[in-house]
Amino acid sequence: MTYTIKELRDKNLIIFEAVAGSHSYGTATPESDRDIRGVFVQPLADVLKYGFVEQVADETNDVVFYELGRFMHLVAGNNPNILELLAMPEDCILYCDEMF
Repeated sequence: MTYTIKELRDKNLIIFEAVAGSHSYGTATPESDRDIRGVFVQPLADVLKYGFVEQVADETNDVVFYELGRFMHLVAGNNPNILELLAMPEDCILYCDEMF
């Protein structure tokens, strides 16, 4: 099974979403694309039925959501793209569930 970004939104699986990259660093130019990164929780029933989904991205990888388990694995490995999400400027956070 693979999710789409729309399914993550429609099923309310997203627990964190932020504008990342040059927009969050304050270095965006008019030509800069808008990168969205976030975290979702895959329901256990879906994991058991279809298998674990590590991440969901759009066709250009400008929007990427990591499943919470995968996100934690990447945090533990000091992945710089993931650590960036932990220090997002407040004005770049689009959604943050209290669980996150």
